[in-house]
Amino acid sequence: MLSKVIDLKENETVKTLSNLIVIGLKISMIVTIVGFYFYLLGYSFLYGYYFSGNLSGISSITDLLNNPVPFNFYSVMIIAIFLLITVLFFYFLSVDFKNKKIETIFFGIIIFGVFHVCFSLFFVNGSDSGKVIDFLFVWVVPLFFVIFFIWLNQFSKDIINCFSWTLYGAMVHISFFELLKWPGYWNPLLLISMMFLFGGIFPRLTSNFLRRNLLIKSIVIFPFALVSCAFLFVVIKQLAGFPHIFNLYIITPISIATALIISPYLKPNKEIQDITLMAAVQNDTDNNSSNDKNVPEFLRALSQLERTKQFIFVLIVITFLMTIFPYTNVVVGKYIREITPSERREVQIIKDYEKGLTVEGNVISIHNNIYYISDTNWRLQLIKGETIHVERKPEE
Repeated sequence: MLSKVIDLKENETVKTLSNLIVIGLKISMIVTIVGFYFYLLGYSFLYGYYFSGNLSGISSITDLLNNPVPFNFYSVMIIAIFLLITVLFFYFLSVDFKNKKIETIFFGIIIFGVFHVCFSLFFVNGSDSGKVIDFLFVWVVPLFFVIFFIWLNQFSKDIINCFSWTLYGAMVHISFFELLKWPGYWNPLLLISMMFLFGGIFPRLTSNFLRRNLLIKSIVIFPFALVSCAFLFVVIKQLAGFPHIFNLYIITPISIATALIISPYLKPNKEIQDITLMAAVQNDTDNNSSNDKNVPEFLRALSQLERTKQFIFVLIVITFLMTIFPYTNVVVGKYIREITPSERREVQIIKDYEKGLTVEGNVISIHNNIYYISDTNWRLQLIKGETIHVERKPEE
């Protein structure tokens, strides 16, 4: 009996079937996770459009969790599929840019421009062609994904250098935010975008010089020295009660001096030394299997890291994916609603005769006799009852 089982396991047909089952399970799991996540993003967009309010503030992620709205499934899926397609479009466009495929990039930009013009004119009902420029912010979310993946590639290969330039991005944003005068709810997105851009681009320029150039070493160390000095000065201020000790004119020179002193003793971190090794492994893999060429670079680099660093890396990715990107979609939904002509909104009057309640707004969904209403201030209102009457508000 045992020999028959062993023979069955060695059978090529059984092996093929078992491999197909494993592949099918993996594909099903990936499709489920990706589908659920992009459904969450589509849901976040609709929540931002209908329930993010008129004020400069905006709904937080906790509002989405504490006050769920049963949006129409197909509406959410249409937005999710549209978002997924645009993310893939920008990702492959970035790959072509990296591979210097000029003709493909040029053709892709033309297609994107035509599609953007048609999409924006449709959304504003063709009433204001000047809003075509305003609608460029619709593509913040897919571009955000691409920037995030570029940052992941650098972070997985050169953690210290990437994190240093990420801090530089935060410093630059904080320094110039007052000059930008953007609405307050854009501030977190601009901050994170600047951090990802700096952390994804500049480490590529400094990694080769970090081994031998003391100035580059000092530049990389400076943000850590600045943050450390600032933290130390805050602690001293709280403990000793010195009100004027926290001053950038004092902290910055000390941080620069600290970076210059430490830089000669800084050795290239293990991640930088491993770049050559990972490149060699990548070349061997490419020679053995052409399919691995389609695997994102950060996934190949992730497999070379230690377990602890892999855990930190995955934790960072999950944190950003589950917080920043849904928030970004809420902001984009609110932004699109704000630049859409207000006269397109047909306000309804919702009356609950049993409770004597009247709300003006729009019924977005009805579930179990609960009316989910976006009021005139674009806030969520709930009315539950069986004697509710909805009518269109007369035009004034």
